[in-house]
Amino acid sequence: MDQGARYFKSDFQVHTPRDLQFTGRAYITDDERAEYSKRFIDNCRLKKIDAVAITDHHDFSFFKHIVKAAVDEKDSFGNELSIENRIVVFPGLELTLDLPCQALLIFDATLDLTEELIIKIYTALHIQEQAPDEESKSVQHSRLPIKSINEVYEKLNAITSLQNRFTVFPNVKENGGDSILRDGFHNEYSSGVFVGGYLDRGQFEKHKAKIGWNNVVTGKTEAYGYKSIGLFQTSDNRTDTFEHLGVSTTWVKWSTPTAEALRQACLAQNSRISQVEPKLPSTRIKHLKISGSSFLKEMEIEFNPQFNVLIGGRGTGKSSVLQYISWALGKDNLSEKKLELETFIKNTLPTGFIEISIVKNGILHIIRRSLNLYQIKIGNEEWQNTNSQNIVAIIRTDTFSQKELSKHEKDKISQLTHIIENAVSEDVESIKRQLNENSNKIKEVSASYETYLSNLRSSEDLKTQIDSIEEQMKGLDEKLTDIPTEDQTIIKNNNLIENEKDIVKQSQNQINNIISQINLILEKGNFNLSVVDLLNVKNSEEIQNLTSAHNNIIKNLKEELESTLNNADSEDFNNQKEIINALHQEHDKEYVQAKGRQINFEQIIQQLEELRQKLALLIQDRARILETLDLEKGTKKQLQRLFFNRNTLNEELYKKINSAVSDIVNKSEGSLEIHLNELENIDEIFELFQKEVTSSKGQPQRTQAFFNILKKGNLTYKYLLKLWLAIYKSKLSGSKIDDVLAEFNIVNSTLLDTDFDRIVESLSTSAILDLSLKLPTYDLKLLYCKDQNNKIPFEVASYGQQAGSILTILLNQEFGPLLIDQPEDDLDNKVIHQITENIISSKHNRQLIFSSHNANIAVNGDAELILTFDHNSDKSAGEIIASGSIDQIEIKEHVKDIMEGGKKAFDLRKVKYGF
Repeated sequence: MDQGARYFKSDFQVHTPRDLQFTGRAYITDDERAEYSKRFIDNCRLKKIDAVAITDHHDFSFFKHIVKAAVDEKDSFGNELSIENRIVVFPGLELTLDLPCQALLIFDATLDLTEELIIKIYTALHIQEQAPDEESKSVQHSRLPIKSINEVYEKLNAITSLQNRFTVFPNVKENGGDSILRDGFHNEYSSGVFVGGYLDRGQFEKHKAKIGWNNVVTGKTEAYGYKSIGLFQTSDNRTDTFEHLGVSTTWVKWSTPTAEALRQACLAQNSRISQVEPKLPSTRIKHLKISGSSFLKEMEIEFNPQFNVLIGGRGTGKSSVLQYISWALGKDNLSEKKLELETFIKNTLPTGFIEISIVKNGILHIIRRSLNLYQIKIGNEEWQNTNSQNIVAIIRTDTFSQKELSKHEKDKISQLTHIIENAVSEDVESIKRQLNENSNKIKEVSASYETYLSNLRSSEDLKTQIDSIEEQMKGLDEKLTDIPTEDQTIIKNNNLIENEKDIVKQSQNQINNIISQINLILEKGNFNLSVVDLLNVKNSEEIQNLTSAHNNIIKNLKEELESTLNNADSEDFNNQKEIINALHQEHDKEYVQAKGRQINFEQIIQQLEELRQKLALLIQDRARILETLDLEKGTKKQLQRLFFNRNTLNEELYKKINSAVSDIVNKSEGSLEIHLNELENIDEIFELFQKEVTSSKGQPQRTQAFFNILKKGNLTYKYLLKLWLAIYKSKLSGSKIDDVLAEFNIVNSTLLDTDFDRIVESLSTSAILDLSLKLPTYDLKLLYCKDQNNKIPFEVASYGQQAGSILTILLNQEFGPLLIDQPEDDLDNKVIHQITENIISSKHNRQLIFSSHNANIAVNGDAELILTFDHNSDKSAGEIIASGSIDQIEIKEHVKDIMEGGKKAFDLRKVKYGF
């Protein structure tokens, strides 16, 4: 299946041994030229070059040998490469025109360059003198009697077989002797039909800071016709040893290697050309297999890493594909999607399965799900059972069904809350895990076994996530092989050093914890450092020494409690820690220096650091959960401490959300204003309380007044917990409630003694505990900003404005795939144009998979892959009948025939880009 347009690392000016300035030995016989060509292709592969243009001066002779070497290349097993995996070789010439100007002439890579066609090209361009093919060098070239770039187009388009199968890129060096960008040539530039230009090796780095030059090539200069062009860095390689090959390259996106594709890349350069290695989504769906569906034929889809659009008539299966993906990715974990997905799967996939392959930071994750099976395979690990919650934690995605972005006003708060929490997902999920642990610990008073099972499941889920990140880090480490050995070792060792730091922290933390919980340690505590922790460190001997010292302390604490407390500050332990700290400090200095030297690998190094931080957080969370499995039931004092820890966690969660709000507002591009109120929304808690309590006349009003007294901003939960503990203690001990309230410093000025008697009598201990676990919530006040001075309540804005604002936020976030079924159903027409602009920038940060009937989304969003669906009447099922990108004729026709406003969308693109 065609995966659509993708980036190719390209070098469009490469010379062969026929060039007069080529340095190296002569290559005359076919065997010699074949040997050189093979080495050339091998070096392209070594330098990770995906495409080249062979551009000798006015000479095609060597091209056929390079092409043959590309076709003959074998993989590591000796097998022929597929066409998609071969190095693309464009035929071309470097022209010296009588403007004067140098230009690269590049033809379709699929062009059948026959001897007859070569003669026609030479004749049209007035290339008269040619060295015989058996000569090692071409003749000294002279300027061609051609006075403009447009004349090249006129002469070659007169050859029927070449029409629209070539493109010309003039040299655009500033004031170069052979450049079209020099004084007096502004008319040639502005009137030229060319859409791109090239720079020789190293020239782009010299030019990119030149304001005047940049203004010209980006279309900001009137004298040059406000004409923007695509830029191509080239190596101008002329050596037998290939040291210059690929030194200056440009990443260009196409689906088929044609001159028209290069022209389109120039016209849509923000989407299709990059002077640095393009950033692609780090998490993306690679492959989808649907088997046994009653609504779709057996189906396998290879998705593009960037923007994918599913098109087709009503009822052809587009929405079904997105629902299957959503289900496989655990979105039935969300209550609002659970019933919808369960019903859909039971009706359409009773005996089938979904298999989805996802690449996350270079590591393949395969998820397989049916009604009876849910498994995940990470990298080379074995298959393991999983669940929706775990998948959602590993693969962060956003999915929206038809009209879900705008269908209910009441959903807006929950939608935006989810989006806000997703912005700080790792931190929020960590705090939520801690709150869940805290809740479980509290419930141990009446359900210790239930707590044990819950923590065990959490531990296993975190282990899966840890495995995922560790595999991702291994994959990223393998990408550092091009770094010099010394720096490579330092950078790779950073993960090991961080592991050691974790062990040192873990050691000290455990000792402190043991000292504060001596009674628990004596009976159940097991705080020895695991031998497993030593398998992934650099300074093993020093770590072993530290571990031994650590474990000696633990042993002493258990054997002789009083004396061990005095020995906790072990000189041996401190010495070992100082030794390791010194080693770590030395490494940190070397690491900072190594990072500074390897700026080209900055993105990979940054990813490693981010993953390491996430890993440390997950390991810390898992270690904490494992500790709870060994603890005995908590006492009343422990329960009180857990309650107040819960309050702290809720405040931390609020702080994280508060920090994310400003980030979300920025990502809304001025369309949204969010005000976050403090944690004193206890209306839901009060309503639950009222339902449980038997009340007398006037008591509800007095109780409401009492609860209002407890509202103290972010301190509200702290005072609520004091109330629950007071009632709990009164219930268990029979103490007078007023005495207990006074103990917790709660002043009662509204409730009567009889009111409290009724409350204590009405509530069971389990009901009190349940109420105590209910957290006060923050309130979001949302404003939709039509402009800086015109702001309205978000619920008053139109559905289209609301959906557009939310979609803008989603497109500006750098998370996993974003799946939306028919976004145009939610959007105002005037919003769609802005959304397509956001799509172009967003698809570098997150994979997009939309189904749509609106051509503007696919066409002017410059979709890399369009999948056309149709209904197969013979099999009574939906199927894919075509796949590719919009620069392919078949796909363009499907878009115009099927999608609403298809022709108009292409007309708009033509006005904008020239397509």
